[in-house]
Amino acid sequence: MSTLPSNPIACFWQNNPHELHDHRSTEDLPTHSDVVIVGAGYAGVSTAWHLLHNHDNIKSITILEARGACSGATGRNGGHLRPDLYGHIPTYIDRAGPEAAAEIAEFEIAHVPAIKKFVESEQIDCDFRLTRTIDVWCNEQAAEGARKVYERMKAYGFAYMDDVDFHTGKNVEGICGVKGAVACASYTAATIWPYKFIMHLLAKLLASGKVNLQTYTPATAVTPSADGKFTIDTPRGTIHADKVIHASNAYVSSLLPQYKHNIIPCKGICCRIAVPEGKPAPLLTNSYIDRTKDNVLSYLIPRADGSIIRTRRRRQGLLRRVHAADVPRVGGVGGEG
Repeated sequence: MSTLPSNPIACFWQNNPHELHDHRSTEDLPTHSDVVIVGAGYAGVSTAWHLLHNHDNIKSITILEARGACSGATGRNGGHLRPDLYGHIPTYIDRAGPEAAAEIAEFEIAHVPAIKKFVESEQIDCDFRLTRTIDVWCNEQAAEGARKVYERMKAYGFAYMDDVDFHTGKNVEGICGVKGAVACASYTAATIWPYKFIMHLLAKLLASGKVNLQTYTPATAVTPSADGKFTIDTPRGTIHADKVIHASNAYVSSLLPQYKHNIIPCKGICCRIAVPEGKPAPLLTNSYIDRTKDNVLSYLIPRADGSIIRTRRRRQGLLRRVHAADVPRVGGVGGEG
């Protein structure tokens, strides 16, 4: 039996649900679809978008979502579009060499201008902001490790490191504005309202007539058949598909148990800190990653109304990273999952 998502508490991002939040394109499930996508978040909706715009041979796509559209991790995280320029790159260098590691970093970096261009071309109202993100270390040992990583990345001559501004010493607090900071770094990043972004794409997908959205319809089993196709079971019946794409983030292993030791969900606390009514909002122009002395990681995202989105979790609770030889890499987005 599949492990299904629970019903979470109300979320700031979804205080005003989109008209498609609980949408079902048809009263009954389609009997067949060229492609069935499990999950209506970043991965699922963006996959449907690319399939629709780049593969003319695909005539029908069905998106199954266990709850409301974009109600999982994508619709509940802080909206921090922050590429990893150096933090995990040494691991990739040791595993596959500098050229491959740089390719991974540059791939992440390229998403920021690409999403900016896409938001502008599609005229998506999703509070996109281009900014600087500031990494802050308040733990001496962690700060020293960060300095060594920074210097190692610079030594490799990676061009993207020219965008990184790294500081240690007595002036760090004044540079980053965080009390107790012993090291900091900044580089280009962005912030976004993920729920609005994804729901805009969903609306356009449904308008094409080729995409069928079925909310509150969890996939409970996916069974391959002898002809290479699949049967997907749901509480509302079955649907047959030529291809199935798993985009359910933390819940992937409920349908693909071989991933249970490799994709391990974690919980983060994400909240909105509002400015008291009648009080002027403080000026906060950058986004932040703050690492405290006891290794609690928080990220802070300023909003135009003066409020701050804050996500907080301990480093040892993060999603397990696995070796490339273990399983194929499955993409995901932080937040609930």
